[in-house]
Amino acid sequence: MLRVFDQLGNICCIEVCFLQTHRLDHRLENKQYYEQLDIRLKMIGEYKELLSTLNNTTLLNKALSLGQITIIQYFYDESFYFAAYDKYLQTK
Repeated sequence: MLRVFDQLGNICCIEVCFLQTHRLDHRLENKQYYEQLDIRLKMIGEYKELLSTLNNTTLLNKALSLGQITIIQYFYDESFYFAAYDKYLQTK
C-alpha cells in the first residue's frame, strides 16, 4: 500500500498492484505479437497463391520461341515474378 497526502494533509491510501500491471502489460504485448503473426501468415498465404498463378516460365519460353512476345516482354514478365517471389521471401 502506498500512502499519498492530499493538499489538506489528509492521508489517502492508494493500493498499487505492480504485479497485475506487469501481467497486463505482458498480455497486451503478447496479443500484439499474435496479431502481427496472424497478419503475416495471411500475407504468406496470399503470396503463395499469387506466386502459383505467376509462375508461367514454360508458357513464356514457348511464346518467346514462337515469336509471340519480344525478349523485352519476356524479361519484364520474369522480373515481375521474381520481385513478387522476393517479397514473399522477405515476408517469410
